[in-house]
Amino acid sequence: MIYLPQTSKTGSNSVGYFFLILSFFYSNFLSAQQENGMTAVRSTLYNFSYIDFNMDFYKFASDQYLLSHTGNGTLQLSGQSFLNLEYNFSNSWQDNFSFMTMGDFSVTYTRNFYSKNYQKGGFQGVATSLKVILPTGKSKYLSGFDNWILEPSVYFGWKLHNHKNYIASKFRLNFPLATLPDAFPSIPFGRYEATFGYEDQNLWVASTIDNRLTLDHWEYNLLHKFELGVKLDKTNGVFGSTTNRIIGEGFYEYYINFGYYKVI
Repeated sequence: MIYLPQTSKTGSNSVGYFFLILSFFYSNFLSAQQENGMTAVRSTLYNFSYIDFNMDFYKFASDQYLLSHTGNGTLQLSGQSFLNLEYNFSNSWQDNFSFMTMGDFSVTYTRNFYSKNYQKGGFQGVATSLKVILPTGKSKYLSGFDNWILEPSVYFGWKLHNHKNYIASKFRLNFPLATLPDAFPSIPFGRYEATFGYEDQNLWVASTIDNRLTLDHWEYNLLHKFELGVKLDKTNGVFGSTTNRIIGEGFYEYYINFGYYKVI
């Protein structure tokens, strides 16, 4: 999302939303768990095509909220390369007014380098990606990014020898290229995410520390994400997460996400 300096601090409002989502997922899990669910949705580099649909609720400041509706599809081009297409539209609320606007169109090319221990214990491999974000909405309506963005990233993954716990690291750089006509230039920033998670044939759960550093005046923001996913069968599942800002005043105060995925 757009970098938006804030003066408000993280509240506890997101907790209630998250536990509602958690209850929904848990009821689905009890009624739909499978003996032979898919075992490598999150804990390793993906090697399949999939689609997902999700909603994100953001709180920026006391009077700024955003609900983003996103469709996402990843197509496997070869044994190691993938193309991802993503588009969203948004509902926003600010200053006691509500708006709807188109959001961002994103294209990502990913190349995976699998290790010999892929889907076994140990190092899983490296994924390199290049993402281009094309804004199509109105920045004054909090549509998303208000600049054309280039975002290279590198991902490293490990599975512990029980094959269920995993560790992942991801480095990203976010470079604004050009602005929308009604927007100001965005601030470039670097990002490092460290994830520790658990995944079995029925579900996954993960905790991520998200470190972000703006590259012009070196402002640091720290966020924490908790994620839960439930596998309804071998190819379908639901997921949800909550992310809260712990340190800093940028980006957003918190956001809540939930969605559905299908492996194709």
